This record gives sequence, structure tokens and C-alpha cells, in this order.
Amino acid sequence: MPATLYQNPLCNKCCTAKAMLLKYNEERPDESKLDYQVFEYLHVSWTREMLEDILAKIVPGEKSPSPLVMMRKIESEFTDLGLDKLDPVADRLRLLDAMIAHPILIERPIFIVDDKAVVARPADRIFELLS
Repeated sequence: MPATLYQNPLCNKCCTAKAMLLKYNEERPDESKLDYQVFEYLHVSWTREMLEDILAKIVPGEKSPSPLVMMRKIESEFTDLGLDKLDPVADRLRLLDAMIAHPILIERPIFIVDDKAVVARPADRIFELLS
């Protein structure tokens, strides 16, 4: 299964992460290059299941990880929608639904390899999954 990078091409951190993946592959022989796909996260049809799956990969072993670990709390939508007032445990589904309705709230870049994922901030966090 290929690795996945969810990114925004207008984001410097995302561009850096993508460039790091390209360089990573340039430095390897063909048989050991990383197979990966890139998705513009604002154009993904997000579902709760997708977000739950990524959360479980970001925070393995935690039964119900807080959606806040992959939310952009600096976006105006976060406060405009009152998400800053919600309890990340009690209001977990409301936070997930907010990310589905407003994908700008999803932190990026997100890099996934097999059963592990990182929010690649800083971008070189992608190497945590490649070593």
C-alpha cells in the first residue's frame, strides 16, 4: 500500500514535505523508492471513519484520541464555530464533524505510512516514518 501525503499546495510546510519526499526518492535506487500518493486535503471527501483512522495512526494505542491533535486551532473557523469552547472528549464527534464540514480545520501536512501517521510540523517529521 502506498504512503499518503495530505497537503495544501499553497502551504510552505506542505511544499517542504513534498520536496523532502521527492529528494528521498531521488537518493534511492528504483527498487527502494517510496511509493506514495499526494492528495490536496481541501478536495478530499472526508468522513468520520477516515478521520478516526488517521487519528488512530497519529496516536496509536489511545482508544479515542482527541481530534485536536490534527486540528488547525489558528483558523478563524475554530473560534467562530465555538470549537475552542468544546470538550475534546465529550464533544469529540462535534469536532470531527466540524473538520468534515470545514476541511480548512484539518492540520496539514499529514503523512501516513502503513499503520502510522504524523502531522508533519515541522516537515521533517516525515522521516520518523521512513527510518
